[in-house]
Amino acid sequence: MPPTGRNDGCSCGSGRKYKRCCGALSGGAQPPSPREGGPRGITRRDEGWAVEAIPLPMAIEQPGSERPVAVLVVSGGKILHQQLLGRLSGNASVVAATLAEEVMAARRKKRVQPTRIRVRQPEVRDALAPLLEPRGMHVELRDSLPDLEACALGLMEFLGSHASWPPIGRSDTWLGWDLEEPLVAGLFEAASAFWEAEPWRVMENMQAPRCRLPSGRAWTAMVLGNGGMEFGLLLHSEAADAFERPGLEDPELGFAGIRGRVISLMFEPLTDMTRRARKEIASRRWRVAHTDACPDLMAINTPGGGISEEDARDLSLILRAIPRFAERHSDDLVGEMESGRAARLRWTDAESGISFHYSGEAVLDAGLPEPGDGLPEAIRAELQQMLEEVGRTLEAEGGGEPLDPDEFRARVNEHLGTRIDLLNATPLEEFGGLSPAQVQGLLSSDWGRGTGVLRLKGDLSTADLAGVQAHEGMQALLALANEGEGLGRTQAGNLRVAAVEGWIARVRPNLEDPDDIVHHVRDGCREGDVPLLHWLRVLAEVAGWLEPRGGRFILAPEACELLASGRECERYALLFETCFRRFNLGYESSFEWPDGQHQVAFTLYRLGETAREWQTAGELLRRATVVPTALEALPAGKVDGGPLVFEMHLLRPLERFGLLESRRDPGGSARFHRLTPRWDRFLGFAW
Repeated sequence: MPPTGRNDGCSCGSGRKYKRCCGALSGGAQPPSPREGGPRGITRRDEGWAVEAIPLPMAIEQPGSERPVAVLVVSGGKILHQQLLGRLSGNASVVAATLAEEVMAARRKKRVQPTRIRVRQPEVRDALAPLLEPRGMHVELRDSLPDLEACALGLMEFLGSHASWPPIGRSDTWLGWDLEEPLVAGLFEAASAFWEAEPWRVMENMQAPRCRLPSGRAWTAMVLGNGGMEFGLLLHSEAADAFERPGLEDPELGFAGIRGRVISLMFEPLTDMTRRARKEIASRRWRVAHTDACPDLMAINTPGGGISEEDARDLSLILRAIPRFAERHSDDLVGEMESGRAARLRWTDAESGISFHYSGEAVLDAGLPEPGDGLPEAIRAELQQMLEEVGRTLEAEGGGEPLDPDEFRARVNEHLGTRIDLLNATPLEEFGGLSPAQVQGLLSSDWGRGTGVLRLKGDLSTADLAGVQAHEGMQALLALANEGEGLGRTQAGNLRVAAVEGWIARVRPNLEDPDDIVHHVRDGCREGDVPLLHWLRVLAEVAGWLEPRGGRFILAPEACELLASGRECERYALLFETCFRRFNLGYESSFEWPDGQHQVAFTLYRLGETAREWQTAGELLRRATVVPTALEALPAGKVDGGPLVFEMHLLRPLERFGLLESRRDPGGSARFHRLTPRWDRFLGFAW
């Protein structure tokens, strides 16, 4: 517990008073004024950190460690700070407070001030923002955090655990979920009643209704057990996860691809439970309906991998209400699977107040949305007509006999597949004359192996690359690292002054326009004073060509081989792929634009079609983006507006690779761009 006295030493170990440290996180004190020059001891700023509490699939035989959780703070693909907890409440407010504490610990340890903190769960964002934003850290919500995910999976593998994403929370005991004991006892009662009612006798797992509770929260409830193998109940916060996730077709994928939260209550033999769990159940006399029906809880993609009190109460209510729904609609549910005709059910359980809505997804694979769900009326009518035609055809072929559900599904899918194939093959004006299938093939193209749509051709000669900033600069950097014992490295991870001066001396004579790169350079300059060099050094690390070891950068063996004569074009192509597919194109910008980077292959294709003549960045931006939300995500201001972001993220790197050239309007401040002859000799598209 934190100290209550404002002038007491803070319990986090920072050495500062509580009111100037963690007290500010709980409203106990105001953060330092910006006039004070920023937080004491902070030496630099970082654009953004990703943070999350990750449940670990492991067991620790120690009281208080029934549900291990690792709090990770990640930046640039590296773990800045980690903290192992034995257990953590699933309530978003508790998770947020824990994340805030560890962010502050990372901030003190690294002496870095992050400007943005990124999280994946909206409830965590809402609870974390009031704790960190007074400290100058804006809390952002992201659908995914690739760097944090990679670090979390690496940590799981290092610990010898099964690595999976999204995170799966388990607990060695029920009280390890940090739920009140009466709430757990109520869950055991509800689970026993569910087992005894056997709703799986009349419900298939895909006959999953949407359950809206009186609180306004909603879950899609999937009953397991109709196949006689696994028995239990899955609750999905996002309805689409119950019907569309990849794991439904390939069980080895598990819960990969889900977007919302999942709570799983499965029934296991009591003998399969851990010794601690069996002792806990026996000592508290929680009700278990059968020795084969001990409830086992699992949480997927929830804050901290936990179960909140609201989640637990919802689970208890739905466990009791689902059997009543199954009994009330048993004829409809069984008849649906026998006839292949979708059952449309709406019903409110008087006892719990839960409203049930089911639209026949089990026989339609992805049933027709209800009015108001955003599906155009013309498409809805077409789908409904198609379903009716298929039903009439099968009835006629069968002489009026009941429809075979498997045949009905096969015919529906055949018709849908034909329609979808036609739509996917239709060229669209908004896609620059490409069809959706062509755009998808372009975005998923494998650049480097000559088998995808986008091809990095090897038609450039050494003479073609002469003077190109990216080529000449990387050649000089790798050659310097290959001499002696590598390149000097500062504590901040940059090149030392001697290495910077050596690079400038070597590269200046070879650039097409050396003054444009180094005319501001002075004696004793640092890496940050030469933007091209800093960009190349970071790219070399991302590519794995330069490896930091202590106080030096060492050349990797692969990069040493690429320095050989005759491999210049190969190295140039690898550097290009690294830049546009693995490097964060917003690194040199103050604005993150992940949508723009995701569609970079389409942008390259469209530039090849539209940038043959001089045009402004704004004109090219409108013609070279495919995802409407990508444009909507751009800032509208004059200083950092969309055209400037587009220029910084995409046009400037292309200019450094010598594929684009630019000039300023002699009569104004506008900047124009067009392709160079190298473009067609290097980039190609195979449809």
